Amino acid sequence: MTQLQIEVLPTNISGLITEDTKATVRSNKTRGNVIQALINADIPYTHFISAKSKDSTATVEFQESTDSAIVLGFTDRVQTLLHTSTKELEDKEKAEKRYWQQQVGAKRADYKKALKKAQEPRRDPVHHSDKEKIAIAIQTVRDLIQETEEEMDFDVSEAAESLRLILEDMGIDS
Repeated sequence: MTQLQIEVLPTNISGLITEDTKATVRSNKTRGNVIQALINADIPYTHFISAKSKDSTATVEFQESTDSAIVLGFTDRVQTLLHTSTKELEDKEKAEKRYWQQQVGAKRADYKKALKKAQEPRRDPVHHSDKEKIAIAIQTVRDLIQETEEEMDFDVSEAAESLRLILEDMGIDS
């Protein structure tokens, strides 16, 4: 395949990118509205876990109503496909139906993930100075040698005391 030297993006592709970006922005805004509405209604993220799962708090009816709302967002053709008995479908249509059923589950999982992020408290990362990191490591070693039941080729008590003195020199109570 030869590579063309293109100075600027062709107008037709530029328009497609613009439309795609607008759709993404609209989607992000509507997703935020959905999550806020779910929070306001006190609906836990666990309602978006499959009702068959032990981790779910959803009733079968809640899941069915959620899935129905998702399906209504698909094209008429896809809605018809999803409402058609699988027995009446050709193999190609069965595969397509399976794909759209998976999309329903994926959409529910998207809501679960976004809602869980909003509902669960965030933990601030703990940052330690180098001195604190060293002290933590020394305390870990001291605890380990004091708790070991293995035979050591050094005096465990003496080593633990030496580590205690190092921590004391660092100004850390042990």
